[in-house]
Amino acid sequence: MNIKILEPSEYDDYSKFISQNSSAQFEHSLTWAKILQDNFKHKPINFIAKDDAGIIQACIVLFECQGFFGPKNLISSPYSIFTNILANNSESKTELIKKAIDHCKDQELGFLQIRSQHQDQIFNSVNLIEKKNVFNMSLKLDSDINITWKKLPKSSIRWGIKKAEKSKISFSKGVAPMHLDQFYNLFLSTRKHRGVPAYPKKYFQDIINGFGNNSSFDYQESSKAKDHSDVKIYITYHNEDPIAAIFLIYYNSEMRYFAAGATYNRELLSMQPYHLIMWEAIKDATEQGYKVFNLGGATTSTNNGGLLTFKKRWSDTIEEIPYYYYLNNTKKIPNTEESGFIKIATKIWKILPSPIINQISPLIIKRFN
Repeated sequence: MNIKILEPSEYDDYSKFISQNSSAQFEHSLTWAKILQDNFKHKPINFIAKDDAGIIQACIVLFECQGFFGPKNLISSPYSIFTNILANNSESKTELIKKAIDHCKDQELGFLQIRSQHQDQIFNSVNLIEKKNVFNMSLKLDSDINITWKKLPKSSIRWGIKKAEKSKISFSKGVAPMHLDQFYNLFLSTRKHRGVPAYPKKYFQDIINGFGNNSSFDYQESSKAKDHSDVKIYITYHNEDPIAAIFLIYYNSEMRYFAAGATYNRELLSMQPYHLIMWEAIKDATEQGYKVFNLGGATTSTNNGGLLTFKKRWSDTIEEIPYYYYLNNTKKIPNTEESGFIKIATKIWKILPSPIINQISPLIIKRFN
């Protein structure tokens, strides 16, 4: 088994490998690596395992990321709840983890963090430390939309959808400049309300360009790998004013809830604008044959637990995600949510004017990984 860093001459073989793997996420793609590198300067380090015939049997997606303090760290993968190791056998998976640990040592990095969807004894066998703090929520989409409807809680979600449909709100969908502008303004509003730095607008535009169905350019990805990806923005309006929006990425059989934003007018939010576009997106995804609506993750402390509660109500599957660590030049596992620095920064962020937030967010968000 040959364990090595992925080279440009192997890009086509790599894209073919992930396109044939039903567990592949968009985070495994070369497109995603390029987007993160361009927007946040995170250096992609993809290790692959090849058999004696030179065929790729496994891969692990990693990025060298600089935090606020200390040395760079090796993360799989920043801004994602999990990015699984893709492996055809346990031997190649084990060797990839060992290679990642060696890279962490050789480059004198702070720590290695592997975000895995499921627990696996392989991680324990190489002495990685396990920590659980994040939940991922998803909804299985039945081909019969009525079955999916009946799975949703009657007193909260179904009630909210019906109220939204009766309210004087409308919706649109697309990825035109207008849709991106309206979404991003609402997204900035939400991040300011929560006291969290915002991703730059270019980040979302690059995602549309890289994964959208009408992509105008290609990030080194084979056309076959891009055939099953798409991006959509859904927006609700009241008197033609945008009041809520969701940004969705489609890959393989999954629709991913990637980002969202809303006005913080209580009267308008009481019309349940999120419920309308979430349900419309579910109906469209069902018609197009998608099997899972991945709502992404949250912790018990995110937005004082509000985000976790919201996503749980839409889900029929809730998973606690294990993160595995190898501590190299770091003495303990980082816990940014309890950091005094982060708590102070959050309070300051909430009172900053939106134009300033828009300008300085790209400089700060790349340290949150």
